[in-house]
Amino acid sequence: MFNINADTTVIQIAKQMSAQLLIFVTGIGGIYRDITNPQSRFGHLDAPEARAHIDSGIIVGGMIPKVEEALSLLEAGMGTIAIVDANDSLAFISIARGKTDYGTLIRNT
Repeated sequence: MFNINADTTVIQIAKQMSAQLLIFVTGIGGIYRDITNPQSRFGHLDAPEARAHIDSGIIVGGMIPKVEEALSLLEAGMGTIAIVDANDSLAFISIARGKTDYGTLIRNT
């Protein structure tokens, strides 16, 4: 029996497709300065900001591997990574249009 991480699998598929946008769907719906404060959501981060937030402890727990994978995809040439709430159907359209009304967009500088 194998336990295959869905994030790892989709990342490899996205790389092979040379995708320009990858959307990670979570129950949290983005990256927050303070997870208990919905107003503290980062609408967008560039790669150095995301790395700094991991190093400073703002990005914690299960979000760290998602953001680290996002950073590796950006280094490989992907344009944008998004982290959105699985239960917010408007998030997908907003992210596809490059808007930051929902979730968090991570891009290269």
